[in-house]
Amino acid sequence: MTTNGTHPPPPATDAAHGDVFLELNDEGKAALADFAWVGEQYHRGAWAAHAGEYIAVVRRQVVGVGGDPAGLRERAARECGVPPGRVVVSYIDSPNDL
Repeated sequence: MTTNGTHPPPPATDAAHGDVFLELNDEGKAALADFAWVGEQYHRGAWAAHAGEYIAVVRRQVVGVGGDPAGLRERAARECGVPPGRVVVSYIDSPNDL
C-alpha cells in the first residue's frame, strides 16, 4: 500500500515470456545489490564462520549475526538508520547442508 492508502499498480509483465519486471526505488536497488554480493561471497567461502546462523548486511558490510532473522533485521535497521526492508538477512548453510 502506498502512503496515500492506495495500492500500487502490479508489476509489468512480458506475457510472451512470463517475465515480471519490478520497478525498484534506490533503496530496493541497493538491497538487491547487497543480496547479490552476499551470494558471491558465500560461493567464495567468506561466510563459513557463520554457518548455521543468519547474517544481516547493509552496504556490503555484515552488520549483525544471530539466530532470529526478524530481530536481527530490526536491530540492524535501527543501528544503521535504514528501513528494515533495506537490510538483507540471509541464512548461511553449514557445509553439511549443501
